[in-house]
Amino acid sequence: MTLTNATLGKRLKAARENCRLTQEQTAEALGVSRVTVTNMEAGSRAVTTLELARLAKLYQRPAASFLGDADSNEDELLVTLYRKAARLEEDPAARSAVLHYLDLCAEGITLERLLGRDTRTSLPAYELPTPRSALQAIRPGRGRRAQERARLNLGDSPIPSVAEHLSSQGLWVSEVSFPDDLSGFFFNHSSIGIGVLVNQNHHGSRKRFSLAHEYAHALIDRGQKVTATTVANSAELAEKRANAFASAFLLPEGGVLAMLSNLDKGAPSREEYHGYDVATDDGFADTQRNLVREQRVTYREAILVARHFGVSYEAALFRLQNLRILTRPEVDDLRAQSAAASRYARLVGLEDREEVLREVRTRLLQLALDAYAHDEISKGRLVELCDKLGMKPKEKKELLEEADASRAA
Repeated sequence: MTLTNATLGKRLKAARENCRLTQEQTAEALGVSRVTVTNMEAGSRAVTTLELARLAKLYQRPAASFLGDADSNEDELLVTLYRKAARLEEDPAARSAVLHYLDLCAEGITLERLLGRDTRTSLPAYELPTPRSALQAIRPGRGRRAQERARLNLGDSPIPSVAEHLSSQGLWVSEVSFPDDLSGFFFNHSSIGIGVLVNQNHHGSRKRFSLAHEYAHALIDRGQKVTATTVANSAELAEKRANAFASAFLLPEGGVLAMLSNLDKGAPSREEYHGYDVATDDGFADTQRNLVREQRVTYREAILVARHFGVSYEAALFRLQNLRILTRPEVDDLRAQSAAASRYARLVGLEDREEVLREVRTRLLQLALDAYAHDEISKGRLVELCDKLGMKPKEKKELLEEADASRAA
């Protein structure tokens, strides 16, 4: 389908408004009159290649995003996101950061297509009916966790880096400084791909949980273009399902029980074993009584579980309650001891597991170097991508040297 001036003008206007720029500000940046910008957006004046490149830079998105066949692009995604996370629209810095992130995702998709790669189709979609109750939401969430861990051969071990795991499954992953009530969001869009963005202001274990939570949306709620995880929508059944998935995905039952067993904790007050004795050709039973105080999980064991699996102290407590290791009164008591748990973790050298969220940057640089080595992009385009990633002069110089070396090899 041929792109008309009217369609291009409509996209340029939407991009300008998303950046909160007036026509006067855009005209000044281009060095033209406001009437010229008005005519461009109305489709009554053609936009030159140079003007389009300058507008793309001003609006923080690739020029290619204005030229595709589809009418909908990042703007449609942003409108949906702002509707679900209203406070985000009121935060110019976060808004600009989200636009920049989506721009990088679009650049990555463009480079993948230039290289003839289709790496974003391996993620399965677990179709589930719309839950009608909390239990209907939670049970499938837990079940899909087991299915996903089995698919990935993860066993019951902790996941070293949730961000790297998501990236390996074809998702764009990054972080942005959001308002505190927004934990993150998942998106699925034809021009950008599938990705998640989490709140960089949250501590490491909370970001890991957010990543797993948004991963659940990517697996189960793929049909939605955007899901935002906020305080306001936390009671929604889809959010409860994603929380159940994240909890079980990060804290596998077998791994948690094995860890507590190694710590000689969590056993019932009375244990019985019934077996068959081949010598007597009869059955037998052995009973052992455990002192309740010796089996009770304290804040020390709870923080050990939390740090081992890379989740927050609170998340570990609720998982232990879900596994019937702790009662609700015990959880409440242990939550009141969170300061003691943090002190214990510090004294024995157990640090919160941080997530280094550089997957979009890393992937984009890898793609850019490959595209340059295969003559799919020019050195000027490579420099432009380096600038877009905010690389320092020394970093850029070293990367360009690497690019020339790889092309010459």
